[in-house]
Amino acid sequence: MNGKGNKVAVAMSGGVDSSVAALLLKEQGFEVAGFHMSLFDAAEGGGAAPGACCSEESSLAARAVCDIIGADFFCLDLKEAFRNSVIVPFVESYLAGRTPNPCVECNRAVKFDALLKDIKGLGFDFLATGHYARRERDGDRWRLRRGADSLKDQSYFLYILDSAALESILFPLGELKKEEVRRIAVRAGLPSAEREESQDICFAGEEAYEQVIERARPGGFAPGPIFDVSGKEIGRHSGIVNYTVGQRRGMGVSAAEPLYVLKILGSENAIIAGPRSELAASGLAFAEAVFQFGEPRLGAFYDAVVRHKSKPVKAEYKGIYRCGQAEAAGRRLHSIIFENSVDGIAPGQSVVLYDGDMVAGGGIIEKAIEK
Repeated sequence: MNGKGNKVAVAMSGGVDSSVAALLLKEQGFEVAGFHMSLFDAAEGGGAAPGACCSEESSLAARAVCDIIGADFFCLDLKEAFRNSVIVPFVESYLAGRTPNPCVECNRAVKFDALLKDIKGLGFDFLATGHYARRERDGDRWRLRRGADSLKDQSYFLYILDSAALESILFPLGELKKEEVRRIAVRAGLPSAEREESQDICFAGEEAYEQVIERARPGGFAPGPIFDVSGKEIGRHSGIVNYTVGQRRGMGVSAAEPLYVLKILGSENAIIAGPRSELAASGLAFAEAVFQFGEPRLGAFYDAVVRHKSKPVKAEYKGIYRCGQAEAAGRRLHSIIFENSVDGIAPGQSVVLYDGDMVAGGGIIEKAIEK
């Protein structure tokens, strides 16, 4: 793409991916500026680990890259948006017995909403990131595709982007493999060339995420009962935030066969455990749906990914899922049924539907549909 005459803001973490994204855009003729997001207040405790994508160290690294490639550099204060849209929902979700995905929410509410609006207000034409994903024009709309590097593909975290958003977003690394990106950074002498990958939950810093939750909600979680599938108490858990559906370790319950977390009952502060055979689900219901080209037709088949890096499974779209509790809360659920049963469906995680390498849509898993 010829960038001459276009201004692009690059979301820069200080890592090799966003650094090379900025370099490539500069070489394509764009007027490039790097933007680093300030998401934490060190005085609040916790915060980003030194190498995390939004730490002070990362900000300095991003600035150094901009100096080398001849780009302006800015740091935007997005602490309030991040706290309200990512950290608070993360804490509340875990305390409700769910397993949230904060990276999806950061993309939804911060990077591709608050940041995108800010850079548009400053007169930039595009926002670019170092994600391994691709966008493709389809008629008068844009669609999201998997990145060419199947091992690094990050489209799972980006399903929330519709055509209107994609029109203003660039993914310069979409056609590249990670090793190529490293080589480009080395040849250009970028200080980020050998920098390690940033961690998934950036705001946990060097703490365990359980400590983040305890700091945000002191005394918010406590030990409680572990029940078997018949309702008999068979043990005690250390706090539901320490568990996720499908987990085997850490229950401390002796049994004739290995036990897995089958359900987490947040309102009762309880866990239901049982054998692996009880984990199998025939499908799932999901909320907060985003569909790239409108709601799918009934009976359409997709490759469903129920966790980042999990193997895609064939699934049939079954339409609206009726759930009185969800409807009373104003939530509209959609459902899919798997071709073959799937273990460990965790409410709070995202399900993403693919049509080949195209993202068809996705949403937040609300519940497993049992066999």
